[in-house]
Amino acid sequence: MKTCTKQRRNRIQWTLNTQLEELDFADDLALLFHSHQQMQEKTNELAAISSRVGLNLHKWKTKILKVNAVSMVPVKLEGNEIDEVDTFTYLGSIIDKNGGTVGYA
Repeated sequence: MKTCTKQRRNRIQWTLNTQLEELDFADDLALLFHSHQQMQEKTNELAAISSRVGLNLHKWKTKILKVNAVSMVPVKLEGNEIDEVDTFTYLGSIIDKNGGTVGYA
């Protein structure tokens, strides 16, 4: 992941001095973006870099949650559209596409 995001300025400002770019889990990765272009570019780069080290992204397990998004253009992984979801569970909290928390898992 570090190679994919190195020298990029597309992080989310978390606090005055801290920026958040991705959320790593044991077997999952949540990438954060400001624009559709960043989302597509980083997805392509992550797939290419992962492949070089022998890792494969599961197309059928990869999902997109667009929060307060205006772009309806789908993000693609190796030519296939990535499924969009209406909610995402993060550390037990369920986040919806409007950016709110809708409950706990």
